[in-house]
Amino acid sequence: MRKAIAGLPLYSKEDYQEFWDMAAEITETIKVLGEYRRREGEALRARFERQALSDRIYELKDLCKQGFADALGFRIAKPFTLRALEENGPVNRRKSDPPTPSDVDHPSYYKSGSSYPYRAAAIACHIYGGEAGEANLRKAVESDSLACRSVLWFPSWHYPAGTKLFLLTPRSKKRWA
Repeated sequence: MRKAIAGLPLYSKEDYQEFWDMAAEITETIKVLGEYRRREGEALRARFERQALSDRIYELKDLCKQGFADALGFRIAKPFTLRALEENGPVNRRKSDPPTPSDVDHPSYYKSGSSYPYRAAAIACHIYGGEAGEANLRKAVESDSLACRSVLWFPSWHYPAGTKLFLLTPRSKKRWA
């Protein structure tokens, strides 16, 4: 220790090297923390941007669903079963109805009529897998009372580059009693 100035001891840096090292580590840690915060800010911005893009995709999908409904004279409906569609019945779901087969991928449901009771009119679905996916869908749903048609005049809105749009409709317009 060197001689004190004005009554205070004079210390050298070497006397407190351990603390200088700690201070240097604090400085480095602050820099690293700042880098993490910068990245988090970028990540947060990226998350908001991803969310905005995702929201836009859903908005566009909804517009396509509505455009398809308008083109066919239908209205968007809540989910209903294939049985309701086959019978052109009411769109309310009965507990005894079997669920829609898994081959009917990404369905959008449509009803007809402008007043209650609405009738099940169609189910639009988006199929992966090209010809094999189409064959599986047709095998699962086609019957004497249900038709499965490929829609070439309107784009698939689920995943346009990877799916084909199909429309399931009743073959006859038999009325529900």
